[in-house]
Amino acid sequence: EVVLPYGGQTIGRDALRDAMYAMHRDWTYIVTEPTYVVASGDTGKAHIPLHTRDKPGRLDPDEEKVMRTHPVIGYEILKAQPEFSEEILDGVRHHHEYLDGTGYPDGLSREDIPLPARIVAVADVYDALISARPYKSAWTSDAAIEEIRRLKGNHFDPNIVEAFLDLSSK
Repeated sequence: EVVLPYGGQTIGRDALRDAMYAMHRDWTYIVTEPTYVVASGDTGKAHIPLHTRDKPGRLDPDEEKVMRTHPVIGYEILKAQPEFSEEILDGVRHHHEYLDGTGYPDGLSREDIPLPARIVAVADVYDALISARPYKSAWTSDAAIEEIRRLKGNHFDPNIVEAFLDLSSK
């Protein structure tokens, strides 16, 4: 089931592939057997000033600080809507947390990062790498996959990366 507009303890490969596809489309994908949620955290980006969000070039420290608020902004927006579960909210708030604890907004690490957020992180970075942005050209799929492989274990959950690599080879 795909629920518009935004993008488990066990999650099958088909569900992961579908979740990653849904992420590419900025949708929320709900895995129903059992119910686990993968959500896009970019809801909050709509509230980042365009001159920062779409800046052609590196952000300065103040702009970076503003950009890093988007997960919390998205979380707060969706928290006010009763149809968004805690799993969705966790995925939105924590999709920029890194396994090594250097991510944001809360500096979570390893298993403290909710599983939906760990899945979203891989899908979100892959999509960001293969997409042209005002500040960068699109990467090839192969280059993006190599970057995700390089970040396995530091930024990304190795199990999620392995599932992603397995799916991307099909």
